[in-house]
Amino acid sequence: MLQTPLHIASGNNNVDIVKFLLEWKGSQKLDLEAKNMYGETPLHMAAKNGSNEAVGFLLRHSAFVEAKANNGMTPLHLAVWHSLLLHGENCNTTDTLLKYNANCNALDNVSACIYIGSGSGAVRLSAPGAHKQSGP
Repeated sequence: MLQTPLHIASGNNNVDIVKFLLEWKGSQKLDLEAKNMYGETPLHMAAKNGSNEAVGFLLRHSAFVEAKANNGMTPLHLAVWHSLLLHGENCNTTDTLLKYNANCNALDNVSACIYIGSGSGAVRLSAPGAHKQSGP
């Protein structure tokens, strides 16, 4: 399946559109857990783009925080890889997912845990605020 309007709105942090879509009263209900061609839900899209407001809104509407994409990655994996590593120190999305009990020990399809940083400075994500630790 291609991306749904909810995938696109979530990935672009357009909370007004996300809200409109989730509260739609039409004859067809929106699937909060719809998967795109990569197996990503709207929550994955929001997480990997650092769309923290959309992440929070989706989670408050019962999006499944442990949803796995085709590669086994959860929204938390994507938040770390895409938001944190590509966009510097912005950990808001990671923090939001952890507040909703995202499993920081989740493995993807290649059995990779979630690590922040690289080399000897890498820190295994283990709890809220773990990304604030520094390496040796």
